[in-house]
This record gives sequence, C-alpha cells and structure tokens, in this order.
Amino acid sequence: MVDYEGNCGNISAGAGVFAIMEGFVKAVEPETVVRIFNTNTNKVIEAHVPVQEGKPVIDGDFAIDGVPGTGARITLYFLEPGGSKTGKLLPTGNVQDTITLSDGRTIQVSLVDAANPAVFVKATDLGYEGTELPAFTETDGGVLLNTLEDIRTTAAVMMGFAPSKEAASPAVPKVCMVSAPQTYVASDGRTIKGNSIDIVARTKALAVMHKAYAVTGGICTATAALITGTVANEVVSERAKETNQVTLAHPSGKFDFEICLTKDKGWHVEKAGVARTARPIMKGIAYVKGE
Repeated sequence: MVDYEGNCGNISAGAGVFAIMEGFVKAVEPETVVRIFNTNTNKVIEAHVPVQEGKPVIDGDFAIDGVPGTGARITLYFLEPGGSKTGKLLPTGNVQDTITLSDGRTIQVSLVDAANPAVFVKATDLGYEGTELPAFTETDGGVLLNTLEDIRTTAAVMMGFAPSKEAASPAVPKVCMVSAPQTYVASDGRTIKGNSIDIVARTKALAVMHKAYAVTGGICTATAALITGTVANEVVSERAKETNQVTLAHPSGKFDFEICLTKDKGWHVEKAGVARTARPIMKGIAYVKGE
C-alpha cells in the first residue's frame, strides 16, 4: 500500500540531493538551498545541501544515532509545519484530551499536528518507565504495542482521519510515548545520560517500536514538548523550554531539534530545523510492457 497521508523527513533530505544531481535546481557553492513542496501536507521544506564542484557533497563526518556511518550534514527547515494534515497545530483545540482505552482505563493525551500529526501519552500513565527498547516489545506479549495502537486509532478518529478506529491508516497519525529525562542504556549498549537530553520518547513504526525516531515525528514531539500544558510539556526539561532546542532520546541515542515557536494569537510554529545525511544508492531503468 502506498500512503499519501504524511511526510518523511529522511526522504525530504534525499529529495534535495536528487534535485541538484538531476539539474532541477542550479548548484550553488558552498551551499544550495532546495525548496521542496510536499504535496501530501501542502508544506514547504528547505533543504540546505553542501555543494562542491557543482555536485552535492555526500561524504562527511556528521553522524546520526541510529543511522550507520557518517555523511555530509544536510539541514532541513520545515517551514510553517503546523497543521500539516488537520489545518491546526492543536487539532482538537485542547492541549490535553481524555480518552478511554479498550480495557476501560481513562488516560490523558495530547493531539498535535506539526510536520506530521501525532498523539502523545506519558509512559508513567501506562505503567512504563519510558526507556523500554524494541526488544522489550518482543517479550511482553504485544501489550505495549497494542495499547499504543489503541491510543493511535482513537486519535485518528478524533482528528477526523477515519470514521472508525478500524478504518484508520496504519501510518497517520503517529503515536508517541514520552517521559522525563533519565539515564538509560541504548540498543547498542551505550549509556545515554539523563543530563544530556531533554525528553525520552518512543514511537511505533507501523507494527513495531521504531529502533530510532522518525524526523517528522521528532519535529512534532519537540513542538508538543514546548507547548505549555501538553503531556509532553509536563515531562520535558526546563532547559528546552528556555532555549526552544530539544534533544530527544530514542532507543538508538539522541536527536536534536530547533523549534521556532511563538504565542501571539495562539501557538504558531514558524519553522523547525533538523540535520540529516543522504546519499545516492542506485540508479536504474524499469521497462514496462505496453498495452
């Protein structure tokens, strides 16, 4: 199934490199700005791609936790990312909503739409630490993933994406479990210090726990964390609230975001910045039989 509902930050980084390689955008040294229009969300992403001798720079020493190897740093700015699918940064108009799970429990969630729509829940409200790794979900009989899916599909109906939970898209909205900064051991055995991060988060990638964290999901998480009163805001560090820079901790390490958020006549996100890498993998021709 091809899903046209959301946006992918990693592919957006690749789109900037591809546009320069194919001559869609004139190469300008030392950096070319590629403005990408995402037709799924009707939003613009600026990709700042390093260029040398008329070609994108691929090799570099920039590393991303959860991504093998290193590459040249590509900075993405998601412009006006609020309301990507619902038209509102806060789809229900509330910073928190109460929902009832299939087992009868009531919990507080926050529905936020920035770069991609997502629903947030505190790990402690579900009885978890928040530092659980993907391997944990393989040993608990599917309880955590099923609970997160219950929350996600409920939010899909609340956001107007589906008439029923059963009809919800498998990809939109995202569901994110958040907790306060704390020290934990990442999937590769490294210790992530609590004082080096601002929020701990876990999200689903379709039917499994994401081994790292999606770019657009991270932008939405960082944005939600800075909106006063959301469940994410209640656990994020004071440092992030003061600087608008959020270091998000996921199963494979850390992820940094810069959120330009204002509150003049309601909350508004001017842009969200994040750094990625991208490289060409292959190029080929597919021959399709005619009618």
